Amino acid sequence: MQAKILRVLEEKKVKKLGSEEEIFVDVRVIAATNKELGAEIKSGRFREDLYYGLNIIQIAIPPLRAHKGDIPILARNFLKLFSAEMKKPVGELSDEAVSLMLAYDWPGNVRELKKRRGKGGSIHQTRGINSSQPFSASPSRTDKSTPHIYVQGL
Repeated sequence: MQAKILRVLEEKKVKKLGSEEEIFVDVRVIAATNKELGAEIKSGRFREDLYYGLNIIQIAIPPLRAHKGDIPILARNFLKLFSAEMKKPVGELSDEAVSLMLAYDWPGNVRELKKRRGKGGSIHQTRGINSSQPFSASPSRTDKSTPHIYVQGL
């Protein structure tokens, strides 16, 4: 697969599945990874030529734990999106809930925060988010360091 991606980047041509006709493409590729590509290249799992083909501009995004001031803003935004998605009014985050979120390390970064915004079970109508009832993205997760944020007013 890596060879095919490199070919498209270099030659700017693709073939439809089952066709011999090549089609010119003018594309820009934005790629993201959570792997250390230098180590992947050394181990032979990632092609060095593809790395240089993709690595024109590199943007390093720090983990969520490095910019915790964004957590309440993101959480409120995700809560509003969840409210619209569920067509149910959702209240505000309590100070206690915000404190719990700020104290957590967020190894799953923004994806984890987003998933936790509305996976606390059957939410019918809420008056706010506090820390008195479970609010978890994954019920099987029993990590004690995970903040248990709860939906109030079920």
